[in-house]
Amino acid sequence: MRTGFYKSRARRNLEGKWEKAIVAVLLGFLVFAAIDAIFGKTYLSGGFFIFCLRLIFQGPVSLGMVMFFLALSRRTNPEASLIFKGFDNWISAFLTILLMTFFIFLWSILLIVPGLIAIFSYSLSLFILADNPDLKPLEAIKRSKHMMQGHKNELLKLNLSFIGWLFLSALTCGILFILYVGPLYYATITEFYESLQEISDY
Repeated sequence: MRTGFYKSRARRNLEGKWEKAIVAVLLGFLVFAAIDAIFGKTYLSGGFFIFCLRLIFQGPVSLGMVMFFLALSRRTNPEASLIFKGFDNWISAFLTILLMTFFIFLWSILLIVPGLIAIFSYSLSLFILADNPDLKPLEAIKRSKHMMQGHKNELLKLNLSFIGWLFLSALTCGILFILYVGPLYYATITEFYESLQEISDY
C-alpha cells in the first residue's frame, strides 16, 4: 500500500531530525496563534479581518514549511528557522494561496465534492513554487492540477490515514499535533510530492 510506503520514508527522513521538525511545526503554529491573540479581541477582529490577516501570513509560512520538509527529504539537514524563508518570496506565496482559496471557493459553491476535488488538485502548488521560486502563481497551480491527475484518490487515502491522529490531536489542544502528528504528516505529504515529481513530465 502506497500510504505505508510514504509514511515509512517520512519516518526515515525524520530519524535524528524530530526535534527540528517539531520546532518548525511549533513556529508555524505560533505565528497563527499570535495573530489570534493580538487581534482576536480588538474591534478590528471581525471574522473576515482575521481571515484576511491569516491569509496574508499563510502563504509565506506554508511555503517555508514546505521548504523545510523538502530539505529534510533531500537530506540537507535544514534548520527550523527555514520556515521563515518563505517570506523571501512573499508575494508569490501570498498570491498562490489567495488564488487557491478563490478557486476552491468557486468550486465549493457548486457542491462539496467539486470543492474537495479542487483542494486536492491544487494541493502541490506550494511544493512546486518552492522548487521553482520564479514561477508565476497561476502556473504553479496549473502544474499542481496536472501532477494530481489520476492521483487525487491516493492523496485522499493518505489524508484519511491521519484522521484518527488528528482527532487525538484535537483532544490534546494541538499538543500531539506539534509533537508527533504534524511532523509526520508534513514529511509524508512531502514524500507523496517527491514520488509524483519523479514521474511528472514537468
